[in-house]
Amino acid sequence: MGANKHEYYNWFSILLQEFSFEADEDILYAIVEFSKFQVAGWDVPALSVDQVFDTTLELPKSTLADDDTRMYFEKFLLQPIKINISFSRTQAVNREEPVIKSGGVLTFMIDVLTTYIANWHDAPWQFNALELSHPIVTPSQLVDLIVRFYTEEAVGQLWRTALGSADFLGNPIGLFNNVSSGVSDMFYEPLQGFEITRPQDLGINFAKGTASLVKKTVYGLSDTVSRVTGSVSKGIARITLDEEFQARRRIHHARNRPKHAVSGISTGALSLASSVVSGVTGVVSKPLEGAEKSGVGGFFMGLGVGLVGVVTKPVVGAFDLLSDVSQGIKNTATSETELERQRLPRLIGKDRILKPYDPRESIGLSWIKELENGRYFKEEYIAHIELRTEDLVSIVTDARVLMVRIKRLKVEWEIPFEDLQLVRVEGNSVSLIKAARQGQASSRIVPCSDPASAQWYCKRIEDAFAVHIDLNRPLD
Repeated sequence: MGANKHEYYNWFSILLQEFSFEADEDILYAIVEFSKFQVAGWDVPALSVDQVFDTTLELPKSTLADDDTRMYFEKFLLQPIKINISFSRTQAVNREEPVIKSGGVLTFMIDVLTTYIANWHDAPWQFNALELSHPIVTPSQLVDLIVRFYTEEAVGQLWRTALGSADFLGNPIGLFNNVSSGVSDMFYEPLQGFEITRPQDLGINFAKGTASLVKKTVYGLSDTVSRVTGSVSKGIARITLDEEFQARRRIHHARNRPKHAVSGISTGALSLASSVVSGVTGVVSKPLEGAEKSGVGGFFMGLGVGLVGVVTKPVVGAFDLLSDVSQGIKNTATSETELERQRLPRLIGKDRILKPYDPRESIGLSWIKELENGRYFKEEYIAHIELRTEDLVSIVTDARVLMVRIKRLKVEWEIPFEDLQLVRVEGNSVSLIKAARQGQASSRIVPCSDPASAQWYCKRIEDAFAVHIDLNRPLD
């Protein structure tokens, strides 16, 4: 027999207190993007071992291998673990629909999670205890046993929670919790009435319990219908192959969440009408857009997208109508008050530096994201100025200068930087000279309140124009 080392433990136990883990959709996608970062020098061939180390030196071998250690436990116990998982999907308007291009299990699971899974609020994950009696193991065997045990437990909890909270299944866990809570209230409230001396209080408590059952049942059923129809409409929207339509639909739902049943009907009817109009007009507009970008091939590709859209977009609108109506009923039935946003999202520029919150920049950012139903969603906001004329605002992005009617969020005119030739201050106004075409140059005037404002706005346009030209200048 070899000289093995033996360790004896009478009682070994670990207890991990209950804790909570919270994450949201933005954090998950940020982790995925971070995992794809590049470091200078990674593409350089690695040096061989002989080039880095002196291979003539030898390290002394360990006198005791891991397998030579034997541990004996009379009782080995890892106590049950409870983790409360919270996951919330983002409702931000100023965020593009994420596209994950890299493969892997992690990215696939995150894509499924954020597409088909409902919000989790303290979803309990309960791991069973790992109990061993009189085991004789090596450290590596013990670690392998613990890893395999908790891996199997985690996979079981993941699928149980995921399927129970799946949007396309109607979030059955949420439905069960709401109905069971209502049933509990129906019996619990009258029981409290028995402790009260006045007989009429028993009837009042019984009415409270019954009302709670009805309210929570309606809430649960409408929530289920809303999630199922919303999941179906989101899936069909991707089949349309129209990214602009998908962006407008997402912005519309982020801006117009039904607060009650009537609001749900009006919002859903607007979604249906918008989808039908987009489907019908897309048959003409998509081939023209494709021909403008890619010629004959683009024309036929656009024609295919238009024909697909004329069938699928009205279906998306119909499911959005059902989703909005059921969500409005749900919000009418619930007794919880939805928290309202107190301020607009913060502007974070291209440098990605977090700066002090500026209400002026935030409202300009919201205008760009919502303008013309998301037509300028991908452009970066630079600055804006309110003009002497009521309801008119001029906005500078990283690609153009816009004149906008704010109340209707409609563009009066625009000058892309590719067409801009000169910017200059003329008294209280900023004059924008477009490049000459067919022997004639045209201009636009931005009337400001005073010369100082005109100077400030002219400088913002010049800076944005210079950056745009530098970024788009062809390489030598």
